[in-house]
Amino acid sequence: MTDVTPRTADLTDILSGRSFPTDTVDVYLDEKAAYLVFTLNNDIRASQARGEDTTELEAERDKIAKAAEDTKRVFHLRGVSRKAQEDAVEVTFAKYPQEYDAFGRPRPNFEGDRKMAALTWALYVQKIVMPDGSELVAPSEEMMALFRGEAPDFAVKTVDQAIDSLRGGAARGFEAIVQDHDFLSRR
Repeated sequence: MTDVTPRTADLTDILSGRSFPTDTVDVYLDEKAAYLVFTLNNDIRASQARGEDTTELEAERDKIAKAAEDTKRVFHLRGVSRKAQEDAVEVTFAKYPQEYDAFGRPRPNFEGDRKMAALTWALYVQKIVMPDGSELVAPSEEMMALFRGEAPDFAVKTVDQAIDSLRGGAARGFEAIVQDHDFLSRR
């Protein structure tokens, strides 16, 4: 029989090498151009279905899309710790506590939802690169609230989806790693 000796591990050492996922997402702010490209794409499909030449429509669409490049912002995102996410929830509920109706159902908490969204963006968005190459580094909660309130819906949804992908993608990747690992073969 082999003697088993206990080994010690330092939890801070285990977590010190932790890394977070990163991603970038292009966000365009020209709603008019986006709508024109949408309608031109519909016209192109309809023309193609009728067997018509779409060269001019495609050239017009490409010209509009190229002009929209001037409104592109590149958001650099980085995952955050669970503690940072929990702190954001705590700060939000401290300022905007959840209220309930007479039946115990939560009432809408629009201000709390907006604060939570702006805090989440401030946590995840590391910097925003402008078309001229200048950078807005570590944008504040207030800046993120302003952007979310004034930017087109599709721009906000694009960043929201990228943040959700960072959150969920890591979990799904971990699940795949665990499934590929044969735990029963070890003793």
